[in-house]
Amino acid sequence: MNIRRIRVFLGGYVNFLNAQNINCRSLSEHLDNNKFEVWTMLLWNQNAQDFQRISSVHYLKSRRPVRFLGWFPYLIGLFRCDVAYLPKREYVRFCRLVARLSGCKVFTTLEGVLDEELLSRQQYPNQYVEQLRSYEPNLYSISKFMAYSEKKLHGLQCRERILYLGTNTDRFLKEPQCPSELAHIVMIGNDLNRKKASEFVKMATFFPKISFHIIGGNEIEGLTVEEYIGKHGMNNVFYHGSLNHSQLSELLSKMNLMFFPSRSEGFPKVMLETACAGIPTLCYGDYGADEWITTGKDGFVVNTFDEAKAVIQQLVDHPEQLQELSKNAIELGKHFDWKALVKDWEDEIIKITDGRL
Repeated sequence: MNIRRIRVFLGGYVNFLNAQNINCRSLSEHLDNNKFEVWTMLLWNQNAQDFQRISSVHYLKSRRPVRFLGWFPYLIGLFRCDVAYLPKREYVRFCRLVARLSGCKVFTTLEGVLDEELLSRQQYPNQYVEQLRSYEPNLYSISKFMAYSEKKLHGLQCRERILYLGTNTDRFLKEPQCPSELAHIVMIGNDLNRKKASEFVKMATFFPKISFHIIGGNEIEGLTVEEYIGKHGMNNVFYHGSLNHSQLSELLSKMNLMFFPSRSEGFPKVMLETACAGIPTLCYGDYGADEWITTGKDGFVVNTFDEAKAVIQQLVDHPEQLQELSKNAIELGKHFDWKALVKDWEDEIIKITDGRL
């Protein structure tokens, strides 16, 4: 007897690189196609060079001009499917109306702590919070810290189960590193101002014998990274721009530690990707990173710049600690592999579809 698969619409453009799109792409690759019939979207101007279609996935192309026709794939997806994951929160009112008409059940995820810094980047902060509230009761958090913070700050009620975001471990997995010294520290991020890259460069002034590497966006405090490095006379800071996967993998094989000075994050998967490459992360605890990093075992969560500086000095003085940190970081990365985490997503999708939530 053939059992009808649950039709799932993943509301992200899986051929275009940004956090929500990548999450939808990963889900489209890992949801069990014996249980789920997956629908998702393609943007007309693809920038994900490694994107490949999957024969079992249905793709809805966005139409130009997107300003006037961007709603069209949402319309089709919501009418064709039983349940929809809408992380981008585009056309919110339209999607809610279509979902009511079609009977499609929708859910979304909180992907950042709605603090003053994040809300300041929204054109209509109060409306942004209310849009999230409109997804209740099918509102999920991607970390325990975030669920607690949003309930405290805005009264948002998330489902009990945390839907952690995974990594494609195989793309980054390496053997544990066994360096003889702490020689290379890396930072990865697109919005380098928000990620506090200036603090990364500042750290480099205290350790002139260590090479500090920046990967990603190209602006710090209104200057290009090259201009910013030159302005501060830094000879041990190197900028690599945006790298494709093979270039990134090659460079990461030389790194010993990631210093991630951002103070406002959701669930920064870059920490897990570098962990898979055997690179532990040193970061701040403002967004609950100690939920997945165990300080001194597979990385370091600190509160101040001076504490971060002290950790680096400790590793300079005791480089033998790096090998154990590298081995444990890899295990941390494996724990968050999509192949392991997707079961939680599948369980919740089934419950939502069956009306058990």
